Amino acid sequence: MRFSFLLIPLLLVFLAPRVWAGNDTPAGDEPRLLADISSLLEGAGYSARFDDRITADNIQAEKHACRMSVIGEYTNGERISVFERIQPDDYTLHMFYRGERMESLPRLRPAVEFYLQRHLARLDIDYPYQPLILLAENGECALEELDFSGIAVHADK
Repeated sequence: MRFSFLLIPLLLVFLAPRVWAGNDTPAGDEPRLLADISSLLEGAGYSARFDDRITADNIQAEKHACRMSVIGEYTNGERISVFERIQPDDYTLHMFYRGERMESLPRLRPAVEFYLQRHLARLDIDYPYQPLILLAENGECALEELDFSGIAVHADK
């Protein structure tokens, strides 16, 4: 009962934009995300191409003996098992988040940023956030030359 005075401001902050925007649920700008990842790979000397035979958002890249497959994951890694399953057996899966290689999956922050962006996009506010980058490679790649820290998901306009 003591904190009931906070209920009305919280309802206004979270429900007013939903009512104002209607049923339109903004999404991340996936084509821009994929183009940014592809440009980063090409800038590092890889030949990159989209391969929609496997998944719609899969980028295949090659450089000398290195072969890799890359996707950007918006939220909390819900597509990791699918991405891992479609890779050749000799490929190793790596995760990058906020420019760092991750050993374990960050769950809370990517999900919070995903939903915050959707909420702010209803108010026409672009809140770019860094996605989880999934990369599978054949063991011949110099991953330290790739800096994914500049990659961001923007709201689809």
